Amino acid sequence: MNGAYRRFGRRRTRGVTLVEVLIALLLGLVLVAATLAVLLSTSRTNDTLSALARTQEAGRLALLLVERDVRMAGYRGCAFGIINTLLDEGSASYRDALYDFNAPVFGLTQAQHGTIPEGLLGDDFDDLYARGGILVVKSAAAPMNLALARDVERNDDAVVITNAAQLPIGQLVLINDCSGGGDLFQIATDDPLPSDRIERNAGADGIVPGNVDPGSGAFSRYYEAEETELLAAESNVYYVGFQRSPDGTVLANTCLRRVRMGRRVGGVPLDEELVEGVFDMRIQYGVDVNADSQADRYEAADAITGDAWEDVVSVRVGVLAYSGAGVATPPLGEDYEIPFDETLWDFPDDQEVIDAQGAGDEKRMLPPDANLYRFFSTTVAARNRVP
Repeated sequence: MNGAYRRFGRRRTRGVTLVEVLIALLLGLVLVAATLAVLLSTSRTNDTLSALARTQEAGRLALLLVERDVRMAGYRGCAFGIINTLLDEGSASYRDALYDFNAPVFGLTQAQHGTIPEGLLGDDFDDLYARGGILVVKSAAAPMNLALARDVERNDDAVVITNAAQLPIGQLVLINDCSGGGDLFQIATDDPLPSDRIERNAGADGIVPGNVDPGSGAFSRYYEAEETELLAAESNVYYVGFQRSPDGTVLANTCLRRVRMGRRVGGVPLDEELVEGVFDMRIQYGVDVNADSQADRYEAADAITGDAWEDVVSVRVGVLAYSGAGVATPPLGEDYEIPFDETLWDFPDDQEVIDAQGAGDEKRMLPPDANLYRFFSTTVAARNRVP
């Protein structure tokens, strides 16, 4: 009896064999590898989608800002006819391209960048400029909401307003009375601010280009206080430049920048960052050759000279946006090719290839790095140049 109990009551135990351990480890590794692959693929997809969203936002916002300013090009309130300038045209800081409001649009190509006198657009411009076209847009679209206390005589050296105001020194001002053109001058005062006198002194320290001597540069007409308006005039310069850190260090990432020549701080034009993630910009100008207010052809800036700038009625803007905005580069893998408008863009030979699967000799751009790039473009009419 006891022997039977011992024979049938015992349970035989056996361990896991080496082969079973290896199989279990292998299955575990396969599951871990599959999980990691899914996580990596998801992460890469998220990075690419995030990069695409940033690129689309940068491209569209850059076009929106430029388009809005171009639409207002040439706006001058109720003034019509020729704008008379009281600025010092003999100053080394004066250029018609920046201050002649009778030609509200001007531009330069990248090749013409070297023709800009040093310091004309601010001391930092040469360090910040990266690449692409340069666009200048002029308008007087902002009412100053100031009432005149008295009429303005032709030889007055100041415009007197009803209430003292804290006006920015160096601001461009357009005065008009809806009976013709108007007069453009720069606020240059030696009165303590706020002041009830908007002076146009000549030779004020730090104010460029400055005004001519009021004794030799008179207003074009007598202005009655009740019929006269004052507008803040703006001359804005758009370009693609490098970003700058808070401590002033110039960074490698590029953005859309704007220099506000009509508004200054301490006599220096404001150079501000508008949209990060903009890599390049190209511009063409619609020229009206038969005075019907329609663009007959589009040309690059270097093909337009002299008075022909007064015939520009529209602008075609192309922006190349990219995802390199201070974040990790999306892992896009192999080089990819991007179609582009060959009438607007051109690239070095090592960045252009012929589309092997396309018809004819259609070209593609090879991005210079692994960032995501996209082209955006728009054509906008300067509404104040088109009836």
